[in-house]
Amino acid sequence: MLMKNRNKSAFTLIEMLVVIGIIAILALGISMIRFGGATQSLSSAQQVMMSSFYEAKNAALAKHARVRVLIYKGPDYERTLRQVLIAHEILDENSGDSTWSVISETTLPKGSFFVPPETDFLNLCSIKGEYEVGDVFKSTFNTGVSGVPYTVGLSEASLIPQMMNENGSDYYCYEFAPEGFSENANALVMLAAGKLDAKSKLQVENPNEQLGFVIRRFGNCVAFKDYLEMETALKK
Repeated sequence: MLMKNRNKSAFTLIEMLVVIGIIAILALGISMIRFGGATQSLSSAQQVMMSSFYEAKNAALAKHARVRVLIYKGPDYERTLRQVLIAHEILDENSGDSTWSVISETTLPKGSFFVPPETDFLNLCSIKGEYEVGDVFKSTFNTGVSGVPYTVGLSEASLIPQMMNENGSDYYCYEFAPEGFSENANALVMLAAGKLDAKSKLQVENPNEQLGFVIRRFGNCVAFKDYLEMETALKK
């Protein structure tokens, strides 16, 4: 009788897990139906970008090396603020020189892009007339403590190790230490929906549709679910 009760309890637990899984899938499906157009693209971009940061953290731990998430900011408009690279450092034990090799490359979904920091925003982006620049949440780097560069130069997205220019400006740079810690603790990674305007700048269509996340010291990403949540957390 006791064994029978244990089996029944175990079966009930499995049933509960199945039901929870079905509910989660249905919830995801409903949310994807509710999202449409630019909002769905932006939600996908948030997931892509967060996945890149988690991949970089795991690579840093696996290789016990510095790893960087790089976001292209150069003049190739097909890639500007949309191409994301992950590169790891290869240190020459004899010379002490370091080169960097690209681990992976991805592109944010069409219609979405990385929002540059305040100092670069008007150089790379624009905003529709009914909105103000102050309505847009910009990305940050918080490099004052760690001293890592927030922009670097890289000649190409190559698997072949190459020198990375610490004074360059081809890519925005977020870094993870070999222990998996973020060197940009509490920095913001912000995303917006939009496309190129007549002046080849990425135009923010509606600041109220922004998404993004915060990078914590231990490398985890805390996502914002909507503009209201960002406004509450960041405009205190």
